[in-house]
Amino acid sequence: MRRQAWMVGLLAAGLIFSAFSGSPARASEASDFYKGKTLTWIVSTGPGGGHDFYARLIVKHMAKLMPETTIFVKNVPGAGHIVGANTLYASKPDGLTIGSFSTGLVYAQIVQMNGIQFDLAKMSWIGKAASDSRVLLVTNRSGIKSLADMRDPKRQILFATSGIGGGSNIESHMVTRAFGLNTKILTGYAGNEGTMSMLRGETQATMDGAETSLQLVHQGQGKLLLQFGKELPDVPDGADLAETEDAKKITSLLVAQSVLARIAAGPPGVPADRLAYLREIYLKTLASPELLEDAKKAKRTIKPMSGEEVTVAIQRAMNQPEDVVNLLKGLVTTIE
Repeated sequence: MRRQAWMVGLLAAGLIFSAFSGSPARASEASDFYKGKTLTWIVSTGPGGGHDFYARLIVKHMAKLMPETTIFVKNVPGAGHIVGANTLYASKPDGLTIGSFSTGLVYAQIVQMNGIQFDLAKMSWIGKAASDSRVLLVTNRSGIKSLADMRDPKRQILFATSGIGGGSNIESHMVTRAFGLNTKILTGYAGNEGTMSMLRGETQATMDGAETSLQLVHQGQGKLLLQFGKELPDVPDGADLAETEDAKKITSLLVAQSVLARIAAGPPGVPADRLAYLREIYLKTLASPELLEDAKKAKRTIKPMSGEEVTVAIQRAMNQPEDVVNLLKGLVTTIE
């Protein structure tokens, strides 16, 4: 019995040793796989804007950790990030195509928006680079000083948004519903085109991330009327102003979206060792002093989250109660 127990213990120890000693080997194999290969990062919007900035920032410094791999950014705009996300989802799951898109697609998938060919819960999540409070931005030239101005029945406020189903588009409908605004929501503004339309006076408002919007504020050309997340001083938080049950549900969703920003993923089925390697390189890149310095110069924040953590957060975001799903579906019916 003692000999048998000793043999079982030895076998177990051997298995444990094998499991642990195999990890570096698998990591080394994954590293070797990328040597001499080309890695494509798909950005689901046009050049310019926050999504494009973060992708190019990360790729620039990731390349230093993968010197034998060619990495380039490919912009695939269309339909409020849906086209790019579809393209990423359908790509070969060999670890050579990754990408980023708006987490506003969480809303779109929940309500089964037309054109969606992806399942966020099945994607190979690599990580998250930052948090970015959702904000309601208006231009100074619009003359809008408060939400009361945006409720004026005699003046319709023009919102610049991405394509139908995109995060900024759905969120514009959400704040319109939550706070009773008098708006007309325009689509088709990819990358920084929405900002440019506001500067030209073609539109007056948008829903966007705080970091991108603050650039307009610092230039003296914009004002933040609302934030969702209590991160910015002296900016009213939408959750504090929500009066109806619908408004409270909407603002709660917007706050949750602020936590998930600047995400990166691959298609479903990326081999486990390659996904682990990409996650490791991604986090090392975000921790590099050179990247942090570049981000600081551009007044962009870095608040990383691991791929494992993003996976859990996305699954939680997708699991909304029936009343919230019905509320979002009602908004989409209005959009379509």
